[in-house]
Amino acid sequence: NLGVCDLGEESSGLVLCDIPGLIEGAAQGTGLGFSFLRHVQRCKVLLHVVDGTSEDPVGDFNILNKELAMYDDKLGKKPQVVVLNKCDVSEVKEQQEELVDKLRLAAGHSRVMTISAATTENVQELMGRLKKFVDAEKKKAMEEDLFDDDALVAEVDFSKAALDSDSDDFEIISDPAYPGQWRVKGEYIEQIAKMTHWEYPEAVERFGRQLKALGIEEELSAPGGFGGGFV
Repeated sequence: NLGVCDLGEESSGLVLCDIPGLIEGAAQGTGLGFSFLRHVQRCKVLLHVVDGTSEDPVGDFNILNKELAMYDDKLGKKPQVVVLNKCDVSEVKEQQEELVDKLRLAAGHSRVMTISAATTENVQELMGRLKKFVDAEKKKAMEEDLFDDDALVAEVDFSKAALDSDSDDFEIISDPAYPGQWRVKGEYIEQIAKMTHWEYPEAVERFGRQLKALGIEEELSAPGGFGGGFV
């Protein structure tokens, strides 16, 4: 789920991608692990929301970080912010300081906050701090010449102009290893996908219009076709 947090007139907003389905074993493909982890790779900063009412909040955090590193070493090293959620619950509030200390130790940094999504306590402050941190990380990466935006430029083959490939030439295939999931293949649409800045909602909408114009959306939603699957 992609969305934008409006931080006021003076800010350009913060683009957030919600990845709720990561579980233990995701790096080996458990659940929709591979699909979700590919999306996480596009993020500049990772925000971990830790459930304070869990039996082992710190253990949950460590498991997720382990899955990230097992899937991609670079992914495991992405800058992170950690949030302890449900701090409105009395049991969590009682051990809040202890949990925060343990999370800081596990994370190896001090970017740990407490919030309550239910009461919105500290949520606005979190978004403001997160926006500043994301902007600082982008600036730092650009200064170090490491800002590659998922290697969009490097991955796009500029030796082939879009008009050199047939836009109507595509196929929708499935992989027996991932039942219920479908992949759209085609030189033209794949080039368009590589040039899309997925962190911007308007770019995602533009890509959706491309799918509709090329007839891909119609084929995916056709009766008896691919409805209900993960594309």
